[in-house]
Amino acid sequence: MRRTILPATLAAVALGVFTVPVARAQSEQDTTEVVTTEEIFAYVVNNNWLDMRVYALRSGQRFWLGTVNSYTASRFELPTWLLRGMGEVQLLALAIGSRRSMTTGIVFLAPGEEIVWRLENNLNLSTVMVRYAEGDDG
Repeated sequence: MRRTILPATLAAVALGVFTVPVARAQSEQDTTEVVTTEEIFAYVVNNNWLDMRVYALRSGQRFWLGTVNSYTASRFELPTWLLRGMGEVQLLALAIGSRRSMTTGIVFLAPGEEIVWRLENNLNLSTVMVRYAEGDDG
């Protein structure tokens, strides 16, 4: 008695053989992406009598981080996608109720670091520095 193998059976076997290595190759490819767990923060101290809206600037676009009330401080987590590449970013503060604003220069950051920006009542006297993130104490 002679067995005949149908073309559909051959096609099913061939598909099973070829799809397993492809699926395995895709899963290996997905695991090679590097994911950092350390966040990057902006710690803003507002010594100005006006509340400030704070933005991050990257490639000419601004992204709202939050608002810092007068004579308070706030800590904002910067999205990791914002710092892709060389990790350069600028911060912009817009005074609420005024036309005054302040922009930092370009700041380069790495995971685990934070920008500390002190906004003074005279915005021209404001300072910016980069330090290792120390927690929520500021």
